[in-house]
Amino acid sequence: MRFTVALYDAAIEALVAAKQQLLPDGHCCRICHDTGHQAWECGHNPLYAMSVCGPLATRAIELHDRLHTIEESMNDSDQMEALMDWREDVHEFLHYAGGWNIGMGERVGPAHVVMTQVSNEGVAP
Repeated sequence: MRFTVALYDAAIEALVAAKQQLLPDGHCCRICHDTGHQAWECGHNPLYAMSVCGPLATRAIELHDRLHTIEESMNDSDQMEALMDWREDVHEFLHYAGGWNIGMGERVGPAHVVMTQVSNEGVAP
């Protein structure tokens, strides 16, 4: 995805708004004006979105490396139990990453982060 001037402008605007709400202040989110959260936990906050990506990548790498370890051991021993455990962990990770996990009636995990919709021209509508 190529980022456009409009996308950068929207991200900068969100960051400037978020910078004005560093502590709980009892007001709506300064970015999206929703009443359910503050700016630092808003899905439109680029810093929040960025903070979600690191742990996702780390967990994906762990699961990937574990699969290779299981595959390398298959010639020497039965890895069915290890493979089933790995599969369960991957399934849970995908639920988390895809936003299927629910906490207190709300989606939890990175999928609740709202991504800007991009039109065919690459400019946010």
